[in-house]
Amino acid sequence: MTKKSFILLLVLSLAFAACGGAEEETVEEPAVVEEAETLDAPATTVAETLDKITFGFIPSAEQADLQDNIKPLMKVLTDGLGIEVEGFVTSDFSGLLVAMGSGQADIGAFNTLGYVNALNVFPTRIEAIAKVVRYGSGSYHANFWTTDASVCDSPPVIGAFENIDGVPQLILGSETESPDVKALQVGWTFGDNGKIPEVRNIDGVDVTVSPGYACEADLNVLRGEKVLFVEEGSTSGYLYPSLQLKNMGIDYQNDITQVFAGSHDGNLSTNSTDELAVLLVLGDGEVSWDDVLITISIDNGTDYECANPGQSSTGYSCKLHWDGTNNTIIKGYNITILESDFDLCNGECWLSYDITVLNSNRSSGGATSIQ
Repeated sequence: MTKKSFILLLVLSLAFAACGGAEEETVEEPAVVEEAETLDAPATTVAETLDKITFGFIPSAEQADLQDNIKPLMKVLTDGLGIEVEGFVTSDFSGLLVAMGSGQADIGAFNTLGYVNALNVFPTRIEAIAKVVRYGSGSYHANFWTTDASVCDSPPVIGAFENIDGVPQLILGSETESPDVKALQVGWTFGDNGKIPEVRNIDGVDVTVSPGYACEADLNVLRGEKVLFVEEGSTSGYLYPSLQLKNMGIDYQNDITQVFAGSHDGNLSTNSTDELAVLLVLGDGEVSWDDVLITISIDNGTDYECANPGQSSTGYSCKLHWDGTNNTIIKGYNITILESDFDLCNGECWLSYDITVLNSNRSSGGATSIQ
């Protein structure tokens, strides 16, 4: 997750929940009976002996990607238990509660709000049996993200905020060392000897992800803006941010325009990849992409620097696709400008662009209408 951030420090937790066993009845063929359940009158329906366990997950990441990611865990559980464990990902956050309530799932990996809701609906049949630990912590922070550093009170720096004795404090990191915080680690992953810079393969090229940047900002800048949330069933991606805005006197339904991405990674990186413009390279000569800077603006607003081809687009609002096969810009090929991390244009817009060759006096620009 990239980027400069408005800081919203929230301590939340993610819990697995499983259907607990009920009292056993000594009848030969127990009938399936729908029972109203309360704390004073718990259900007594006999639980079946399972030959397969169904494990449900919320779409905390893109549904198709998460479905692939849970397969190794399902294999480990199947091998260890000697019973087939099948995993599936619900289409939305509330779907897991429905799946467990209807018997379609035996175990569920809930988000915090989902677990609380499930416990309210099934007060005696839902039991927390495990909790996720990330970066050594059983809790995590929620953050506001922005691609516009101009809203920051001071220039963004490599680092992250940590809640220390109830006070958010900025802990610095560097290009080679992650900030020492128990929070979401932007641009870092675990290696054999601790956290190391994250490397992703982009179009066949290994690219080191930019480390996370952070800054402090006044959330009142959100008034009148479009704000992207995860979905209404998300704790850190909707409930707590909305509560914080409300506590600040910001009407989270009327003072901002709400947009929902459907998943956390959709919120941060895949919410929009619309093609904005295609530029045809004219003129003679060759220039390396390492020496080129392309910036754009929408409707004469903020200038956005675009990530060059082969460069990680993390933290950028736009990225470039190059039809050529090497790192040199030559005549006759197209440069495609794409959105990255944010929906820059939703409808009809006016795009302006500037192309600058660094360490020279050469530059060009233009504008075009986007439908």
